[in-house]
Amino acid sequence: NERLLIDETGRKVNVPHAAKRIISLAPSITEILFALGLHEEIAGVTNFCDYPETALSKPRIGGFLNPDIEKIISLKPSLLIGSRDGNRMETIHRLNDLGFSVYLVDPKGFDGVMKTIKNIGEIVGRGDEAGRIVTHMKTKKEKILTLTRSLPKPRVFFQVGYAPIITVGKETLANDLIRLAGGKSISENESVNYPLYNIE
Repeated sequence: NERLLIDETGRKVNVPHAAKRIISLAPSITEILFALGLHEEIAGVTNFCDYPETALSKPRIGGFLNPDIEKIISLKPSLLIGSRDGNRMETIHRLNDLGFSVYLVDPKGFDGVMKTIKNIGEIVGRGDEAGRIVTHMKTKKEKILTLTRSLPKPRVFFQVGYAPIITVGKETLANDLIRLAGGKSISENESVNYPLYNIE
């Protein structure tokens, strides 16, 4: 019993109405699935999924750039959820060719993450829970904006990679969070999501 949906990258995906075995292909997706109250339905996560702590008890499917396809097949998932930023398209195409339903998310900034939470909530049958999470997070955002509006804006460098040095561009959640918290990212105008910077 499936429905045809358009994922966040514009791909058509057949998604089961009640996916009983979901594999997460990125840590952020794992966090969302657990926050929505899923547990038994989560059949596998990446080696980097360490939050919440209960994620550590789930079968590991390798890295998000190089997942173990054989392991994924052995876990018999009814739905895989991946990230355009985190997963390689060749991996997604291979899983597709094997007949798996793979829904991709592609959040841009804070509002994009809110939309992704709602979308994941809808496809896993937890729409109400997703709505509550989004409302709570938007309330917190407004409170922080109020608290920081009149304060000076410190310049911030947010580092996500060490060798090479990688930072965050204007469409990322990290850039939005720095701005919302009252800071100013030195890389806020970069059009690339994860640009490389040097020490100079």
